[in-house]
Formats: sequence, C-alpha cells, structure tokens
Amino acid sequence: RTPQSKTPSRWKMRDVSGLHYSSRSLGLTQRDRLRFIRLYSQTNLRETLDRDRPFWERVERRANRLYAAERRRSPDSGLAPPRALHSAGTQP
Repeated sequence: RTPQSKTPSRWKMRDVSGLHYSSRSLGLTQRDRLRFIRLYSQTNLRETLDRDRPFWERVERRANRLYAAERRRSPDSGLAPPRALHSAGTQP
C-alpha cells in the first residue's frame, strides 16, 4: 500500500475555513481575500475561481457557521460580521 501524498479536500476546507474565520478581526479587504485565494491555489485567480468555486463556497459557508456559533456562545463578543469571498470581476 502506498502512502497518500494528497491532503484530503475536507481537511483543506476545514483548515482554510478556520483561517478565514480567524482573520475576520484583522480588517482584511476583498482584495486581500482574493489575493489569498490566488496565492493559496498557486494559479491565476480567474482559473482558480472557475475550477475551485465549490471548494471556496464551502469554505465561506463553514466560516459563516463558525461565526454564527461563536455569536450564539458570546453575543457581545465584538466579532466582525461575515464578508463573502466572491470574485470582484477583475483580477487584482
């Protein structure tokens, strides 16, 4: 049996979602988030969003669920509201 060399997609989604959730309080712009997607994917943004849109949509949904769960646990936590990772239409 050969060892798996590829990290399962669900692990990547979980880790990137946690990072996205944790970065909300940093005041990142839409451009910052799109730049992260491009660098993380190691390809141009348009290709990444065309090819991996379902992955990034799952990342966004999970980060929003983490945010909602934190708000329920601590309603006055001062967390930044969720912001979407959607394409800006042009490549930054």
